[in-house]
Amino acid sequence: MSQQKLQAFEDFIKICKNGDNLHKHFLQFMMQRRCIEVPRIGETFLEFCNNDEATEEKTRNLDKLDPDQNRQAMKALRKAIDPMLHRVGMYIVHIADEYSRNMEYWVLASDLNFAPGLLQAGSLQKDELSMFHFWLKLMFLEYKNEEEDEEDSAVEDISNREEPRRGTGGELSQNKVFLFAKKKGWTAVRTQKLIDKLWKQQRWIRVMKGESRNKRRSNKVGDDQSIIRLHPCAMVEIEQLLFQLNVPKCVLCKRPIVVSRLSYTCEGCGACYHANCMLREMEFPAKCSGQNCGQEFDEEIIDEFEFDVDHEYIPPRRSQTGMSTSRRSTADSHRQPFPSLRD
Repeated sequence: MSQQKLQAFEDFIKICKNGDNLHKHFLQFMMQRRCIEVPRIGETFLEFCNNDEATEEKTRNLDKLDPDQNRQAMKALRKAIDPMLHRVGMYIVHIADEYSRNMEYWVLASDLNFAPGLLQAGSLQKDELSMFHFWLKLMFLEYKNEEEDEEDSAVEDISNREEPRRGTGGELSQNKVFLFAKKKGWTAVRTQKLIDKLWKQQRWIRVMKGESRNKRRSNKVGDDQSIIRLHPCAMVEIEQLLFQLNVPKCVLCKRPIVVSRLSYTCEGCGACYHANCMLREMEFPAKCSGQNCGQEFDEEIIDEFEFDVDHEYIPPRRSQTGMSTSRRSTADSHRQPFPSLRD
């Protein structure tokens, strides 16, 4: 890196720590989007700097950031904006994309997100919330408690047609969505409008082309092969509802395991793990983190998970690189290929 770029980056980090007005603009951006990909955080804030008269001269020689620089900027920003958010009852949740080995998100959350039911979804009508709730029941039929009485005959009818298969939690065929809505008296047009609203406005779902598990891409609503997945915003904002649907909790990060096929359950104690959490947090061979459990795990567990293809470099098994897989100190955790989300 040239001396000019190095100086520009040092000035940029100082602004990340102290740029009060720019922090407010960045928070407005976050409040509008509610979710941002971690690799874009540093460069997004850099755009604000390069478009501000007070800082443009200091940062104009810096047009992009490498992953290490982005993580430094992200940590500086987080330290600066967390107190601003806490004053208004909001906070940032840093989560990994359960479908991908490489993607992480910042999701802006509020204490209001964790009110009972789905009462805080201001853009949705009561019947729309109810329909979405039923879709969630279909999505997580795998975790249905047999001792519970099923209240809705349409859900029961669809579940009886096809026995819930292990590994299907967190992904729902759009065919089932339209079939269930039809049984509830909804037209296809009305159902599609709700899918659009949940996808493009509420950001609670994503619609993915369902050709192959490893080749899914965002697709137009209405494709019979489409698969509905939960958006990262939903994974945070309706967390308590997911637990009410018996979605298991990861023993490492304590968050719900939405994608069951990308999770692991200990045969010894039944403790559940996100595949991504095992990737980031465990040093193999590892022992189960479940209470009073000594079950040993081999790294081959991770190699068997079928993550989405994201066209980014995926590091080889860490045992092949000679890299330690244990958590490092906060000071150098950004240098890991899969940094801990608990730093």
